[in-house]
Amino acid sequence: METCHMLIRFCLCLCLLACSPINAETVLSDDGREVLLNDDGSWEYVSGDRFATRDDGSRIRLSEDGSWQEVADERKWVQARTLSKDRFTDGAYSFELVEVQIESVRSTQQKNTRVRSQILLTINVTSQQHLPPIELARDVFKVSDSKGRVYPVTDVSLKTAEHRAGETMSIRVIAAGAPRWWGVKYFRLEIDPGTVGNATGLVLIKAMSAVLKKEVKALSF
Repeated sequence: METCHMLIRFCLCLCLLACSPINAETVLSDDGREVLLNDDGSWEYVSGDRFATRDDGSRIRLSEDGSWQEVADERKWVQARTLSKDRFTDGAYSFELVEVQIESVRSTQQKNTRVRSQILLTINVTSQQHLPPIELARDVFKVSDSKGRVYPVTDVSLKTAEHRAGETMSIRVIAAGAPRWWGVKYFRLEIDPGTVGNATGLVLIKAMSAVLKKEVKALSF
């Protein structure tokens, strides 16, 4: 009986190997998950585990069961440093995600209620160095939530284009849409390297409990 069971397991293993894509490639997504790219153009998550980078630069694997372990990962890919807070200091530069606010407008058409929403994020940047006039593009910012939903950035503005040493520059980012509240734990703002003096990519996080919600007559612009 035991020999029969072993034979069945062996056959199942052969079937799995035969069905596996030959030229599949494993990559890491921006949120740190392993993704299998199949040769037929499809993809799938390898597991529910995630990867992260510690302050000393070492890589760790975060398992679904709540455990973690250090791993050696030499693949050449660029990932923004993830911060579990809304402030970050990098040499002479200090970044703070001071406020996240959700604006909502309700309108009624033929007894149907329509809600339009957007997310306003305010970032303060303080530097001990003088910064020449800068222009900010929308594509250097990325807004998402803890469930992985991405909100398209529609506008970026700053109060003063030129920044003097010791002063604080205020940047406002507007993203379209709003999350469905169930299960969303935080908002995540990614800033590309070199945007405002930062040498590396930054990730600032604001907990949902600190997010302001406001109904307005018209959305800000």
